[in-house]
Amino acid sequence: MMERMVHRAYRWVAVLSVGAGMLVSPVRAADDIERGIAAMDRGNLVEAIKLLGGAAAANPQSFKAQFNLGSACYMYGDYGKARAAFEAAVALQPDEMRAAANLASTYSVLGESDKAIELYRKLASRNPSSADIQNNLAGVLQGAGRLDEAVKAFDKAISIDPTKPDYYVNMGNLYMLMSRLDEARERYQRALSLDSKSSGGMVGMGRIARERSENEKARGYFLTAIKNDPRAWEAHGELGLLDEMDGQYDQAIYRYTQALRIMPGSPRFVKALASTYTKKKDFESAIALYRQLVGLDGGTVESYGELGIVYHRAGKHMEAVDAFKQAADKGTLSARFLNTLGRTYLALNKDDMARSCFEDVLKTDANNMEARLQVGILEYRSKNWAQAEKYLRGVLALNAADLDARYYVGLIEVQKGRYDEALKQFKEMLTMVSKDPRVHYGLGLAYARKKDMQRAIESLTKAIDLEPRHLDARWELGKIYESIDYKEMAYKEFKAILNTDPEHPLKEQISEKMKRLRDAGVQDADVRKY
Repeated sequence: MMERMVHRAYRWVAVLSVGAGMLVSPVRAADDIERGIAAMDRGNLVEAIKLLGGAAAANPQSFKAQFNLGSACYMYGDYGKARAAFEAAVALQPDEMRAAANLASTYSVLGESDKAIELYRKLASRNPSSADIQNNLAGVLQGAGRLDEAVKAFDKAISIDPTKPDYYVNMGNLYMLMSRLDEARERYQRALSLDSKSSGGMVGMGRIARERSENEKARGYFLTAIKNDPRAWEAHGELGLLDEMDGQYDQAIYRYTQALRIMPGSPRFVKALASTYTKKKDFESAIALYRQLVGLDGGTVESYGELGIVYHRAGKHMEAVDAFKQAADKGTLSARFLNTLGRTYLALNKDDMARSCFEDVLKTDANNMEARLQVGILEYRSKNWAQAEKYLRGVLALNAADLDARYYVGLIEVQKGRYDEALKQFKEMLTMVSKDPRVHYGLGLAYARKKDMQRAIESLTKAIDLEPRHLDARWELGKIYESIDYKEMAYKEFKAILNTDPEHPLKEQISEKMKRLRDAGVQDADVRKY
């Protein structure tokens, strides 16, 4: 991914990067504009926006104020306000190429590719000898997925000015995107032949090495890029990716943070940093970053969806639902987002809404295992055994080792009275996961239905040992003890259930059993909560 850069206030600076705008400033006239530009030079974009915004509000017909305000907003990452300011500047001076180029770059960042392409083509027709405009047009075409057209535009930029290393780097990046690695290498090497310290060329060569699983070689290129140019933010980010792949999350966070210090607001590395914090289970940091990403990209389906996923993982289910709803307002939710929304509704005990999410996934992807599994489980909960089995066996047809599907198929075998088949299913699972309490619970259930009480007790006790809060296992174990007249043991299990969950769905039934056992002489011994 290539970041779009803008040049600042009234100095002419040529466009250097793919999709880049030109933040070049008009003449410094009014005091607020002067002070605003000085604030930009100091990196104080908040102050710059305040000063330039005031100047533009006081004199909305000032091209100088509108242009510089757009520049400051763009660099701050407030692309919506940048667009409005640049549109005002272009309306005031339609023939000003620099303002139009900045507006086109802003359209591109906001995902308004058609507007960006149209504007760049107009600029190119008026300035046929501008390699920079062709380079930027190529970048916007690339962002819009029109890759063959982008190749032609890059070729034209290079034919106009074959001395710019950045053009070759940008074209190499495009070829990387197209999986044309040999052609990408050739372009990176050409960039390095023109400038042996080209950080873009070094980063490109590193990416090729990483693509070929030559990670140490890749790391060498990235470190060389940083040695040649300490502000080579992409090299810092690429090192972060290597560290993240190696599970070195703290080091990855350091590298991504370095990249963002150099290039504040880079959506690519904000997202990478958020993803790394999520892997570390530092959900609060991840949420803050995904919220920042929403602001940077204007709130896309992707950024809202990622925010929804991390809210779900943090257990903030209502916030997750809100984020997914905002994502849906922006466009169609992917299967990944719909499945997570479905799991969120399950956590909120909204089974019907969860089912709707999973069924929406299956409408476009009938073999989506996550959705099939969850619908099968919901059918099981509704005691629709035949439908549940249909979905769950469909999952096993795609992945015979899916433990969740096997577990529920085993439970269905029990419900249908096929106890030997259930035992076979659970015993096979036992060879895969010997310490999964569900497997021992399933075995205990099947043995109990077969009236093999000794083995049932052993299996259910093992399930409880592995998971003391397994209340279904305690319920079944209590009933077995009651049936064989082990009153004290039965009472202990029933009381443990209510001590753990005072509002258990079977509360009344359990309370009645406990009363009968007390009436039969069982003492109310203390049983701790789990």
